[in-house]
Amino acid sequence: MRPKVEPRMFHMTKYTKLRLGNCFKAGLIGAILTLFSILEEGMLKIQYPIVGFIAGFFTGVFELFVYRERLRRLPFILGLLIKSVSYTAAVYVFLVFVLTVFYKLTGYANIHNILLNFVKKESVILAIQAFKGSLFIVILFQLDTLLGDGAFRRYVFGKYHIPNKQDMIFMFLDIKSSTKLAEMLGDEKYYSLIDDFFHDLSEPIIDSDAEIYKYVGDEVIICWPIEKGLTPPTAVDLYFNIKQKIRKKKEYYISRYGIIPEFKAGIHEGSVISALIGDIRKEIVYNGDVLNTTARLQEMCNELNAEVLISDSLFHKIKWTGRYAAQSQGVIQLKGKLKPFEIFSISEH
Repeated sequence: MRPKVEPRMFHMTKYTKLRLGNCFKAGLIGAILTLFSILEEGMLKIQYPIVGFIAGFFTGVFELFVYRERLRRLPFILGLLIKSVSYTAAVYVFLVFVLTVFYKLTGYANIHNILLNFVKKESVILAIQAFKGSLFIVILFQLDTLLGDGAFRRYVFGKYHIPNKQDMIFMFLDIKSSTKLAEMLGDEKYYSLIDDFFHDLSEPIIDSDAEIYKYVGDEVIICWPIEKGLTPPTAVDLYFNIKQKIRKKKEYYISRYGIIPEFKAGIHEGSVISALIGDIRKEIVYNGDVLNTTARLQEMCNELNAEVLISDSLFHKIKWTGRYAAQSQGVIQLKGKLKPFEIFSISEH
């Protein structure tokens, strides 16, 4: 008798859920923009907001699932034009196709009339509406990418205008032997390596409910509200999930650069103040001793020959699984710190 095989359940990652959620939001924005436009022109036809939603949704799909990877190295203006024109064409063709199928299946005369209007009378109006909506949504996506996922929305609603104290976890993650790699590859190819490496961090970072605070050369600073960084996948899980992701792409890195990037990280938790600062150039910043301490931990990885170093305060808050081995590196006086504290190195079994 054959053993019963349980059907495999479809698993959607947080990264995919986030992107689909953003596609739906883009659809709502498209519908709202189209509704405002037709009200200004004294028209009220239900098909226009529907077109706006479809245009926005498909703009999000193409932007996040198709073009973000393929066009990420193009100049902004060129990429913006290519995206908006192709989105407009795709939406128009899709609508005509759907309406044609519905008409063939139902024979409903009203659908046929709408289809004729789309093809003959209203095609230019619809194309213009779809193009404007796509253009606006692409710009919003670019702003969200520039500031960090969700940061633009929080900025619009005024979260950073008043200094806010919160407990957070920070990870300083740095490529090993960066000077040697830059000399070996040359400046342009080394920049391309960093770009590819940072790009590959996106999915595991989103799946860990983390955010990228900033890039500093070949180093990335990642952060979590403390409750999220302690919930699986934890801050420590993220480091090894990134390592797993880079392993999966080892053939790409070897064929393009002749090496597989290696990295190290320091992780620590504590209170910070977040606020918007600056005048002619504004920036969302975190201030607190936790950042200096995390940077020092990352610097000590080379000295202690460790992949990951974490503070004792964070070590005792994480619920450990059998995936890792922890080793105390003793009580150490970090540069710039008044009090020594114990640190731990973490590795996989």
